[in-house]
Amino acid sequence: MPAARTVIMLALAMCIAVPLTGCRDDRTTKRQREFFPDMDNQPKVLPQSNVAFYITGAEDDGDRSAPLFIDGRSARLPVRGTVPFGRTTHVEPVRSIDPDDSRTVDFSQRHELLRDDDAWARGRTPRLNARGEYILDDNGSIQYEWVERMPVAVTRELLELGQQKYDIYCLPCHGGTGQSDGLVGVRWAYPPTRLTEERLYHGGENGQDGWLFHVIRNGVVNPGGDWELQMPAYGRKLTIEESWAIVAYVRALQLRLQGTPDMLPDRERLELDRRRSAVAPTQDIGRTAHREDAL
Repeated sequence: MPAARTVIMLALAMCIAVPLTGCRDDRTTKRQREFFPDMDNQPKVLPQSNVAFYITGAEDDGDRSAPLFIDGRSARLPVRGTVPFGRTTHVEPVRSIDPDDSRTVDFSQRHELLRDDDAWARGRTPRLNARGEYILDDNGSIQYEWVERMPVAVTRELLELGQQKYDIYCLPCHGGTGQSDGLVGVRWAYPPTRLTEERLYHGGENGQDGWLFHVIRNGVVNPGGDWELQMPAYGRKLTIEESWAIVAYVRALQLRLQGTPDMLPDRERLELDRRRSAVAPTQDIGRTAHREDAL
């Protein structure tokens, strides 16, 4: 009896499975069987296909059949103001580095773009009047300004991270000391900016930490040039933390040219003085021997 029950169950299973074999790849001219038609026939637009969207309401001439997109292309940028999602970026041509211009923002990292802290995520803060109210432009949008100081704590770990990322992405053009003498920089179509220019120090025309952060992530525009960007945007290669780390390291390169021993902690300054004292007598002996040889 158990064996007979097993044979009956197998026979029933085969009876059910045989009709299903005609659901796909059959050669009949009859209509195929569809168990999930909403999955088989999804509304979609294939790449490089031709589409025709039509205006639903009457426009100036009242023609309801006028095509919305005359060229009929299916590949299009999202409507301005669309909230991005995913890793694929749709960036409009970059035309300015105005912090109010969203066209200069790389939308590839949505989770970072939509953070509440705009100063940390985009290097800018809203402009406020004397009463602490937002300053609006002619269109009623909030005006922004670059943050003067980076909104992250500068630690040894952050500087080491900044040096690591700087050596990868910045050093080829800007050089190891920020003098724009890197192997790529000296051959670049547009001379890279020296990171030690006075205008890039705090208090300079472009000395805000937020401005440096923005340039790292979105590049430098090239109005009227053959390329839209003089400097590439690295927003898709660097996280927000890594971008701020590079800003911190650039400040360290600048401080290297302006620093004095008095700025060092007491322990490090005393160690520096000890090393100098140990080197000085050796140098004097070398100079004396040189003079004796000359005589």
